[in-house]
Parts: sequence; C-alpha cells; structure tokens
Amino acid sequence: MPKISSSVGTWPLSVTCSPLERLQRVFEATYEAHRHLVDNHGQMMGCPLGNFAVELSCQDDVIRQKLAETFDGWTGVIEGMLREAAANGDLPALDVDTTAQTLIAYFEGVLLLAKTQNDPGVVKKLARGAVYLVEAAARARLYE
Repeated sequence: MPKISSSVGTWPLSVTCSPLERLQRVFEATYEAHRHLVDNHGQMMGCPLGNFAVELSCQDDVIRQKLAETFDGWTGVIEGMLREAAANGDLPALDVDTTAQTLIAYFEGVLLLAKTQNDPGVVKKLARGAVYLVEAAARARLYE
C-alpha cells in the first residue's frame, strides 16, 4: 500500500508574511503547480488526497483513516494560522476549528472544479474566496 504522508509541506506556509497572505499563497502555489502539470502533461490532476478520498475511502478503512488524519493535520496548520491572525489583531476571535475545516473543504472543492474543467485557472480565479470565507466567518461569527 502506498504511504500517505500526514505532514503538510511548508512551501507556501514558511514565508514571512501575514497568516491570511500565507493562506492566499497556498492557492497561488497550487495554481502554479497545476499549471505546470497541465502545460507538461495536458491534464489537471487535482488533489491526490482528494482523489484517494473519493475513490478509496469507502473501500479501505485503513486508507480512509489515514486520509482523515492527513486532513486533520492540514486543518491543524490552518487553525494555527487563524490563531496567529487573531493574536496579531488581523481577525477577531472566531471558531478556528470549524473555519479551518471550511477552508479545507473549500480548497478541495476548488481543486475538484479545476480538475473537472481541466483548468488550473479555476484555482487562481477562486483563490481570494478563501480569505473571503475567513473574513465573513469573523464578521458574522458564524461558527460560534
């Protein structure tokens, strides 16, 4: 069975900018990676973990559990960014767990749409929506 990493790469998250800018950079880096794949292979691949989840999570409980752990790890990274943004005064207090899960779901949905259209431009077009979701959750306190 292939190994599924539960760690999150730090490539767009390690830069020294605000947490909300880092969130935006996740989408920008994802767009660039998928644009490169389309340019070189003609196909928008989507998220490998999302693809595994769709295809295998109902067939293999070990894979489903590992995927859930990986998504939980990603959620934890986003939670940390949201807590940092609140601590810096960039956001008011909000339910960071639910907001982080919302962002992961949004990210996966964006990649699914981009894959369906075979167009990484969808990622670029919808990238700002992640920050809009955070700002809306903070203003409305939707998740408290």
